[in-house]
Amino acid sequence: MANKLPTSVYSIIVVEFLECYSYYAMRAILTMYFSESLHLSDSTSVSFFLYTSALAYFTPCVGGYLSDSRWGKFATISRFGSIYVVGFLVLSFSALQSKMSGTMIGLVLIGIGTGGIKPCVSSFGADQLPDPNDEKKLRKYFSTFYFAINVGALLSYIVSPLVRQVAGYGAAFFLPAVFMTLALVVFIRGKPTYIINLPKNDRKDADSSTSTTSTISTPPSSFPMLGNVVWTALCTPRVSPEHDGKSFLQLAGPSCSETQIKATVDFFRTFKFVMIMPFFWMLYDQQGSVWILQAKRLDMGSFLQPENMGAFNTLLVLVLLPLFEKFLYPALERIHLEVTALRRMSCGMVLASVAFFMSAILERAISKSFDNSISVFWQLPQYAVLTVAEIGVSTTGLEFFYAEAPPAYKTATASLFLLTTAFGDMFGGVLYSLANVFGETAETILFVCAMFMLVASFFFIREAKVYIYRKGEIEGESEPESGIELAESKHLIPTRREGFDMSSVAA
Repeated sequence: MANKLPTSVYSIIVVEFLECYSYYAMRAILTMYFSESLHLSDSTSVSFFLYTSALAYFTPCVGGYLSDSRWGKFATISRFGSIYVVGFLVLSFSALQSKMSGTMIGLVLIGIGTGGIKPCVSSFGADQLPDPNDEKKLRKYFSTFYFAINVGALLSYIVSPLVRQVAGYGAAFFLPAVFMTLALVVFIRGKPTYIINLPKNDRKDADSSTSTTSTISTPPSSFPMLGNVVWTALCTPRVSPEHDGKSFLQLAGPSCSETQIKATVDFFRTFKFVMIMPFFWMLYDQQGSVWILQAKRLDMGSFLQPENMGAFNTLLVLVLLPLFEKFLYPALERIHLEVTALRRMSCGMVLASVAFFMSAILERAISKSFDNSISVFWQLPQYAVLTVAEIGVSTTGLEFFYAEAPPAYKTATASLFLLTTAFGDMFGGVLYSLANVFGETAETILFVCAMFMLVASFFFIREAKVYIYRKGEIEGESEPESGIELAESKHLIPTRREGFDMSSVAA
């Protein structure tokens, strides 16, 4: 078949499915493990969960740098994948004895491992396509890749709680270790079939006799250029008349070229939106911790576990995103409502606030009820609203920031987008640590989070109204044309699992 993908691509897809199941199977039960097995307070359990998530989104910068500049993708995935497996094994054996120290060591290793391979797997799979400009195969690859991710995540929320209930936390954490080990074996065994591109001057990690190996001259990292322009501007005092009327970054000339300065100015134009993004992630990741603990205090019926509720979010993403792309957005366009990226993100942020107001109201009802008398299905509306918010913010965010980034800063912008998740989780962890110190109730914290998001939404909308896209059009007049550039962004670095671009499935 003309549209058939190479065998090596399917190996990568299997690896991603196994890795995704492993990571989300661990996340699904982690908060309950902190609370039930380690006997931590709810606030401390949530803060530890969020700190763990933050680490997983800080480390992709390290993995991306080593992949692009030192080791290449194959070696980076293999080495960080090995750390990943060791982390799962340490965590599972620590869970058998409920050891806090071993648990923390295991989680740090897992955070390093998953973060190290996160920016590499999807792009390594795309490297296997003989013609990187074959849009049909590229679309088929990413559609299959993201479908495997969501299926892995969906299964994890169903299977992991069941194993935890039947065999305990040690077995529930050991199963992801088995799956991740299998992923690593499948990945390494596929080496003879891979196209392996290495950074210049580093050929030692591939054997040209057993794989298709090429040495590529990777473009210089955008981070040094960014630092050079900013540092030069900082070190240039306004002492000369020729500096009058110049902006801060323009002071970097003539040490830095006009092209470098202009690219840096363009990079910082979206920075005001980047600074607001962590507030969304601070709320979003609480569905894997706070909302699970909330479900624990609700009537689960005879067959549900608190962690199973996470499957509802994944299922809704798979159902709603193609519907939005295929029907909702075109319908709005037909009645002359421009569905621009910033408008979608603005709506998503407001809806995230609404979801947490709903959660706070439910928490108040729980505190006034007796013996888990409220059904867990009352959580479904807040999950539904947050899922729609996710579609507006997460699936659109990387698209917007990449499209608006100057060519020299595409990779830096994608990395920065992932870092907003890390900072959001870090803020959430600090918030719940403080809540534990001051003894605040869950209801109060949920209301505070909702208010934070509402205020952040106001500033986001205010800036969005006056934003001018790179092609020179004001927000609301026309959406920027990104075309092939957006497809290429998926080669650089993937966004979080919940925010993978599934629009190609609907196409």
